[in-house]
Amino acid sequence: PADAPTVLVQRDDTFEPVPEHTTLYALLAEIEASIHEHLDPVTQALAELDAEQPETGSR
Repeated sequence: PADAPTVLVQRDDTFEPVPEHTTLYALLAEIEASIHEHLDPVTQALAELDAEQPETGSR
């Protein structure tokens, strides 16, 4: 509909209007960012533990 609010999604540092049904993708992107925000410290801690271990050739 013409009176639907315009949703802007950032892609490659440019903002472009997208159809309303893609709002879901913007929401998913926010959720993904939130997941990374919580998991990155865990990933970092695991990487530090790995660094302390002798090379096992498992990766």
